[in-house]
Amino acid sequence: MKIILVFKKLSLPSLFFLLLTKNSRWKVLVTSCEKSFFVKKIPSLRLIDKDILYMDFTINQIEPNVLNGDYRGYVKDHINQLFEDEYLISLMFKYFSNNKNIIHKCKIYLNHYFNPFSLQNKIIYWLEQSQYKDATIINFTSMRLGEKFFWKRSNFRVFNIFCYSRFIISLLFSAMKRIPAFSRAYLKNILNNKSNQHSTADNYYTSQDNHKVLFFPHHDFFNRTNAKPPGDYFYSKEINSPFHPSNILHLAYDQRSDINHINQETPYIKEYLGVNNFEYRSLSLGRYSTLDLYRIVKFSFQLLFKVKWIERWRFSNQTTLIFPLITMYIFFVSYKKSMNRYKGASMALIGFDILLPSTLALALEHYKIKTVAIQERFITSFLNAWPYILDVQLTISDLTSSYLKSNNISSIGELIPVGFVRSDNFFDKVKQVESLRVIVLDYHVEIDDECQQKFWPVVNWVNDIRFREEILDLAEIYSNVEFIFRGKNCNWLESKFHQKVIDRISCLKNVSVDTEYNEKFRSYYLCAGADLIVANPTSLAEECASAGMNVIVVDYGINYTHSVSQWFPESMQDYYCHSFEELKEMFASFINNNYVISQNKRDKIKSDVFSNLTDGNVSERVQDNLKLIYENINLNSNNLLAKL
Repeated sequence: MKIILVFKKLSLPSLFFLLLTKNSRWKVLVTSCEKSFFVKKIPSLRLIDKDILYMDFTINQIEPNVLNGDYRGYVKDHINQLFEDEYLISLMFKYFSNNKNIIHKCKIYLNHYFNPFSLQNKIIYWLEQSQYKDATIINFTSMRLGEKFFWKRSNFRVFNIFCYSRFIISLLFSAMKRIPAFSRAYLKNILNNKSNQHSTADNYYTSQDNHKVLFFPHHDFFNRTNAKPPGDYFYSKEINSPFHPSNILHLAYDQRSDINHINQETPYIKEYLGVNNFEYRSLSLGRYSTLDLYRIVKFSFQLLFKVKWIERWRFSNQTTLIFPLITMYIFFVSYKKSMNRYKGASMALIGFDILLPSTLALALEHYKIKTVAIQERFITSFLNAWPYILDVQLTISDLTSSYLKSNNISSIGELIPVGFVRSDNFFDKVKQVESLRVIVLDYHVEIDDECQQKFWPVVNWVNDIRFREEILDLAEIYSNVEFIFRGKNCNWLESKFHQKVIDRISCLKNVSVDTEYNEKFRSYYLCAGADLIVANPTSLAEECASAGMNVIVVDYGINYTHSVSQWFPESMQDYYCHSFEELKEMFASFINNNYVISQNKRDKIKSDVFSNLTDGNVSERVQDNLKLIYENINLNSNNLLAKL
């Protein structure tokens, strides 16, 4: 019988078990590149890790089906079963009284909580595809509350050891950190005997803000270090518009955007936008009042005393969902407390649609603040992998709207097709060149981590090197064609793993790497002026296709053949190749005919898939719709006041 001991990182315990089980049928599996403090400090310890079994997605033909989220339907079925309980339904209605369709939105939160891309699901998926699919598993990796669910639904015999240790330890440390602060506050209240102490401490959360439009940007929406386009598509140039950047309050909810980061970035943002007034704050989670704590405890106990704890001599599967529901209510109360200061706002603009926390969306809905976002990724229309909540979404096309409407793990009130918001840049600064030019769009990978390659089926430096080598093979065949590599950054030029590729590039006169990253939207300008785009699956390639450009998308690797294209409409399949032989054939066809797909086919795709909305006027449609939404909100508010 094979036994697999699973550890998250290379550590003293994993090395100890490795030595203990040497020359046996037992194996030690490590699921990440992380190394413990002692392993890092004592280099000699790393010499004995050669017998470690790594969760390597690059050695076997493992199709990355996990891309489609809950592709086996385990999570969905489990969640639906829970909400067959009438008691639970009535309880949710009671505690989320201002939220419509709260049961569906609870399901959205749980789908997000049990993210199918989680480590536990990834471990199971890899083991199922490996030679160890019949092994007994001893799992030492830590997990969040409820994540045992994935193991319960697998076919593995598993023993989870210390699975919640990290959670419990972090909880204890968090509590210990707060004890001194609570003690000091308590002593001050006793010594001063003043009731205004509490109100002063909570003033940040209770003083009202008068902004009507809020903006929750992605944490790096104005990133200066790479080619990522700025997230400025919501802004109006009209100074009196509610969507002028000076009239919008920007709130960062992402922990990576702390107050120091905000203070550093604000001067740059002001300069870029040409404004003197730019409000950008960190959304601090609100402090719980005694009443809040009472409600949280009451809600928790009402759930816990209802659930069936024991089922067939083991913990009931319902317990895997009850604890996440409690965390959902805790975060909801906290966000509601934070947003109380901004409850006078009418609209909240969301910088990245699929990343908006469900609990923040519920808090905004509680105060009747309408959430509006633009569809960031074409692929999200076709995969039930990203659950989110929005009132209005400005989508890419009629087709994507229809798919999003039928999406059963998200809640989107209204869908309005406007086009790819950044595609307007295809129509600006276009420079045609005399020579035949090919822009090569690559993936971003971690360059200096030797083991990073092992843990991602698609995006790893092994596939990245293979892709670049094949492009260089084409460049050697077609020496009269100019090839330009362009990516999110050019860090790979400093990678020791890419040295052979770099040496080959230096020997080829018709190949270069574009390293200009100070110019925003440069990737769009390069593509607009190119004759052909050859790309790994990326949003920019899909935007190029929507504009009718010649595009070849390389959708294969060392361990997969259809990572993305299998989810897209049939009419788009002609853009994708699934082997180097197909790539060469499509490239030769382009050279001979001056197109990859005929003009008629491209026009049909532009019409049927992208609704002919890549026309240079997307930003204008965005502003027109924002104005209309804002006016309707105010009109409905005035009508309501008139009735009162």
